[in-house]
Formats: sequence, structure tokens, C-alpha cells
Amino acid sequence: MQNNGGDNLTVNANGVFTFATREPNGAAYKVSVLTAPARQTCTVANGAGSVSGSNVTSVSVVCSANAYKVSGAITGLNGTVVLQNNGTDNLARSANGAFVFASPVAQGGSFSVSVQANPAGQSCSVANGSGVMGTADITSVAITCTTNAYTVGGNLTGLSSGTVVLQNNGGDSLSVGANGGFTFPSAVAYGNPYNVTVSSEPANLSCPVSHSSGTVSTNVTDVSVSCSCASGYNLCSGACVNTSSDASNCGGCGVVCAANQACSSGSCVAAPCSTNANCTGGDVCLGGTCQAPTCSDGVKDGNETATDCGGGTCSTCSAGSSCLVPSDCQSGVCTSGTCQAATCTDGVKNGSETGVDCGGGACGACSAGNACLVSTDCLSGVCSGGICH
Repeated sequence: MQNNGGDNLTVNANGVFTFATREPNGAAYKVSVLTAPARQTCTVANGAGSVSGSNVTSVSVVCSANAYKVSGAITGLNGTVVLQNNGTDNLARSANGAFVFASPVAQGGSFSVSVQANPAGQSCSVANGSGVMGTADITSVAITCTTNAYTVGGNLTGLSSGTVVLQNNGGDSLSVGANGGFTFPSAVAYGNPYNVTVSSEPANLSCPVSHSSGTVSTNVTDVSVSCSCASGYNLCSGACVNTSSDASNCGGCGVVCAANQACSSGSCVAAPCSTNANCTGGDVCLGGTCQAPTCSDGVKDGNETATDCGGGTCSTCSAGSSCLVPSDCQSGVCTSGTCQAATCTDGVKNGSETGVDCGGGACGACSAGNACLVSTDCLSGVCSGGICH
């Protein structure tokens, strides 16, 4: 300190102080602070006047630590955020813009700004929030708030085959091919709606959604998609089938219709057809129905070589009909795939012949040993016991 601009006095402790130089009665005095302590400011009270017949003891010097404000700005806020400095000085703000903590921080002291409570649905971060207080207010603390986003999902049950395609809010698509949990790829911002629907479902399945809509406030996990067989279908061996028309499950699971039968209204009936290709097991299409071939159905079918003849199961074929072997023909002669008319020179007993190429009146008489019916069948004119002699 100084008195009257020259009498210096260094004071290192609180308490009483006295300048070394006395002042005569009636002289003026003026006490000032020449040099303040580091990080402090000292002020003088009752420091000036005139000496009046006694020592002056009323001068007062009060020193206090230098302290400065901590402040900054908030952006992106939507709600109320509570800030803290040094763990105790709380400050609630509900609007973007500048903020100032109420309690100053002493020069050289530390400051540390944190978020004590986030706004509903938001997260706020702090930049330039800590350090050592210098010789001026801190104004660079930055609080940035962003809106939280949450996932939407749930559980799928009852899917027996295929893929269910879900949508959230009409656009965020998700294909699910197995039972279990699912989560949409796009998160939804806090406070926004969600609405889950089925965009497409496997054939024969119905997949309604429950707990499908609401407002996002945290991760949504309770959307439920429950698939089951559609109306008119039943679950058979893990697949939804129409038991009123499925030939392998006709009228009930595991009820199999016979070959060439169809399932109609839950009963096995003759299968309709348009061509033989629609039939199996060698059956033919007659009158729109698959039927086993016969030798009188007017169709070349089965083993027949021509219509209703040949093949060993039906009667032999007349001349001009198709054949594979001689036994397919009435004449017993099959040449180049065609039955030939009986002749007296074909080397086969056919026609009215009683022997090979003889007898019967149409061909010449037979030699001894050939079969005969009447004596004129024989060259000898003797037919006894059905044999020419």
C-alpha cells in the first residue's frame, strides 16, 4: 500500500497495519493500493482525510479473490436441459441461445460444465466445457442437443413357408423369412409415429399385425405378427393346403386320392382330362374322364396296335390294320407293320384253309397229313379223323 503516494507498506497477512511515517496534526493522508496480491483485488475504505489530534486507525483494506462467469450457448434444444458447473451450480434452460451460470469461478480455479439432465427424447453434448479460469469470463461453452431416434421391431410367429414383407410408415420395408425377432432398418425419431403393416404374405397364409402403431418414446419391441393358414386352408405337414381341392389332402390331412382322381369339394372324384397326356398309368381320356383302356372304347390305347385290336389283349386285327407281330393279325401275316389279307401262298394257315395254304375250298386240296374238314379238302378225297389220308 501507499500513503500520500510515497510511504509504501507491504502487508503479508490479515490484521492491523500502520504506515512507518507519521503525519503532523492537520496534515492530509491518502491511502491507496499500489500492488494487489496475485488473483485478488483489494479496495480501500476511509482511506483519505486529515490528521486531527490522534492516530488514524479507521482505514480499511478488503481483499477478495478475482472471479469470472462461465457462459456459452445452446443449440438444437427441444425441451428443458439442466446444466451443471463443477457438480453443484445447476442451471435449467428451455430455449436455445446464451446462458450464464450464476456462481462465478475464482481466477485459477477449475470449471467443468456437464449435462445434469437431458430433455425428453434428446441427448445434449458439451464442447469447450472444462478448463482453468483465466482473467476473463468464459464465453465459449457450446451445448448441442440432438433428437434421439429409436428402433421399431417385434416378433413373428406361425410362418410355415415363404417370406413376409413388412412396412413401417408405408416406406421402410423389411423381408422376414423365419419366425423370431425382427427390427426395421430405419430408426424413428422420438415423438414421431410408427405404423407397421404387411406389404405381402406367402400364398395361403394370413399374417395380421397387433401392437402395430403408436408414438416412439423408446425402442419399440412389442409389434406382433402372427401368421396362420388363410381361410379355407389347413396346416398339413407344415404347409397350408386347401383340403377341398388338394388331391394329397382331400377332405383332411393325409387323405390321398387314387391315380386319375381329383379332389373336388373335399371328395375324391374321377379326374377331368382333355387329352390322354392328362392321364397316367396307361389310362386314356374318354368323355373328359381318365379311364382304363378297353377293347371296345373305339380308341387305340393300351397295348393295342390298331383301334380295339392287336397287342395280345384284344382280338386280332383285320387286313390293313397296324401290327407289330403276326399274332396281331387275323391272317397271322404282318408285313411292314400292316396286317395282310389271307392268301393261298402266304405260308400261314389262315382264312378258310384247313391246312397251310390248302383246303377249305378256296385253296387247293391238301396232301396227306394236313388237317381237313371234308373229303374235298384232301387230294386223296379221304378225310378221316380230321386228317387227310
